[in-house]
Amino acid sequence: MLHRSWLAGLSLCSVLLGSGPLQAQSATPGTPINEATVSSAIQTLFSLAGQLYPSVFAGGSDWFLYEGYTYKFFPSAGIYAGVKDGNVFLLGGAYGSSLKSSGTVTDITGALQSAVKSKTDFTNAYPIKTLNDLASLFRELTVSTFTKSNLVNISVTSSIKLEVLGAEAIGNANTTKFKVTVDGSNLSKPSVAEMWADASGVIHKLVLNGFEYAANIRQSIGDGLVSGMLLGLAGPETPYVKAAIANELKNPALSQKLKSKTLNGASYSTLEISVKDASGTTSVVTDITDFGNFTMATRFDSTIAGTFGSVNRMEVTSAVLR
Repeated sequence: MLHRSWLAGLSLCSVLLGSGPLQAQSATPGTPINEATVSSAIQTLFSLAGQLYPSVFAGGSDWFLYEGYTYKFFPSAGIYAGVKDGNVFLLGGAYGSSLKSSGTVTDITGALQSAVKSKTDFTNAYPIKTLNDLASLFRELTVSTFTKSNLVNISVTSSIKLEVLGAEAIGNANTTKFKVTVDGSNLSKPSVAEMWADASGVIHKLVLNGFEYAANIRQSIGDGLVSGMLLGLAGPETPYVKAAIANELKNPALSQKLKSKTLNGASYSTLEISVKDASGTTSVVTDITDFGNFTMATRFDSTIAGTFGSVNRMEVTSAVLR
């Protein structure tokens, strides 16, 4: 097995890097393969490597298969990274022109997970209470929701897109102007609102679908448009998440999984926390994402099984940081 891998490695080197008269015909030899056919273990390995070493392993080519190697090419670093028979191989760039075996997928993934966890802080939850809290963190944010009731056999999908348009004075108040677009399966067309809110969350002006509302009702309408978004994003402050963090993410009643979440082309370390009741009929799953300077819930799933059950899901599907 080792001998065959070594011979295949020489063959791969000759094609990729050239050896005498045998020059590379393409930067990515072999057969393109669909990502769906690549094992989750290999995808996790590459995702973690991209998080820790983005200047080397972020992005890269599509997936290719060559003589048993499942690999990617990273042109910015000139490096090929591949997996064969459960082992990881590197070639090119800082790794030189000889194919280097770096260890097993299991061992390297474990080391990368430990490294990611050590540099990730899931305790710095940002208190999301008002639109201005979000404006200090994001230029744009989209939250999608799904609700289903088994009792009445109704399901509704919706999305809220928040865009920060900038600072603007309304009378004597300093406000931030927002554009809020609400769409859903229960709406014939999207509702579009422009809101001017001060730092405490007071809405000084509201224009919804072209109609400006009076002061006595604009606050309730504005709060209603974004209340679901604000409630879902406050997930890290809920007691069960705080309990998991306080117990160093080792609470035996909880299940945690470290993964990567990609939003607008950027990958962020994310902790998935799952909680089930003793009967198994009720479960809650939350993604807590570390954006660097702050932590925030980016997914919240609540499921109750049975005839009277329901499914409620909130997930951040797009985010542009400040």
